[in-house]
Amino acid sequence: MSGGSNSSGNGSNRSETEQLEAIDNISFAGTEMKIKFNEDAVGKTINLIPPDSDERLRHWTVEGGKTSITFSLTESSMQGGMMPISSGEYSLEVVENTEVVNKRTLNLKPDLQLVNIDTPSSPKIFDVDVKLRNRGTLPAGIENARVPSGVPDPTDEDGMRVGRVDSTAHNVRRMIEIGKTATFNFKEDLFRLGSEKEARNYSVGNSSFSSRKCDGNQRQATLLIKTSQESKMKLPFTYSLSGDVAASGLWYYCDEFSFSFPPNKSVTTNTTQTNGK
Repeated sequence: MSGGSNSSGNGSNRSETEQLEAIDNISFAGTEMKIKFNEDAVGKTINLIPPDSDERLRHWTVEGGKTSITFSLTESSMQGGMMPISSGEYSLEVVENTEVVNKRTLNLKPDLQLVNIDTPSSPKIFDVDVKLRNRGTLPAGIENARVPSGVPDPTDEDGMRVGRVDSTAHNVRRMIEIGKTATFNFKEDLFRLGSEKEARNYSVGNSSFSSRKCDGNQRQATLLIKTSQESKMKLPFTYSLSGDVAASGLWYYCDEFSFSFPPNKSVTTNTTQTNGK
């Protein structure tokens, strides 16, 4: 299974894996965790135990001839369809009869990377697409994505103007599988300028507004992503608006956009620590 994470590729994880004598390798891809094992596993049961629980979430008894098993990392959602299990530190147990003979901790969580921001092809097109990649050990269940500050027209705190799966969906969850990418659409343009005064703040030139140019200055903003796993991810990016100032209806636009963002960088904060905002 390609495109996912492999716990044996990390030195610290490798030493922990070796403590599980029956298990050769643990890898993650798509919506699954794959466990490869050796002949020592035959007849034993492998359990996956959720955080703060003694009840097993997944289990499998290894039969002769088997070389691997896969555990699904999703479950049925109350809203319908499948969504990821909760993030956290899970226990992986190897049980012989009723005795736990080996045990280790698995930190299962999504890790989202901001890959690209597609800008409008015309100042009159409002759509902005944000592409994300999940590099973690758990699928990411996306509630919404928004840019609450740092841009000319930030998204609202109440969630009415947030990135959606498509232009008609509201509060529709989207799952990004391990190793996969997904694109979220902002139907309202984050970079539109709401007045001539605001357009002047982003432009340079003489007093004649028609001859002014967007200033091309580098500005900072943050994409805030709320997940179904009760966490928020903050993905910083830098943007600049340049070229001519164009008017469209009540709005003004800069006709050239550029973006950059720190590679492989994301910051995760707990929802409970941010009062759910």
